[in-house]
Amino acid sequence: MAERVVHPSHYNTGKIEVIEAINDWGLDFNLGNVVKYIARSGHKDGEDPLEALKKAQYYLDDTIDRIEKERKKSKAPSREKIEKAFEEAFPDKEKYRYAIACNKFDLKSFKEYEIKRDKYTSTQDAKKEVK
Repeated sequence: MAERVVHPSHYNTGKIEVIEAINDWGLDFNLGNVVKYIARSGHKDGEDPLEALKKAQYYLDDTIDRIEKERKKSKAPSREKIEKAFEEAFPDKEKYRYAIACNKFDLKSFKEYEIKRDKYTSTQDAKKEVK
């Protein structure tokens, strides 16, 4: 009885037990289940192999959905967009080159520079109107 609980035959069809692979690879719950259901597909008595594969697909789809949602949440601008904005915000190439050399392209700096650029632009526009 204990052998069926601890080392069931449907998880020991090859040289590596499924739980050992999952732990060794450091998989989370969902991806561990993907591996588990794929590994046991066609080996567990009384289970339709397609049912195990559909279970694996469920956990894989859930993982993919979660990753896609996380990526949509973090709509941080790409380095290229930040670099272009820096270039537009600072016509003074020396300051721009310094920012590149120091790798100061984090989002906080970008927003600060964006604010300074807007203030600079509005000041310049006001001076033009006065003339």
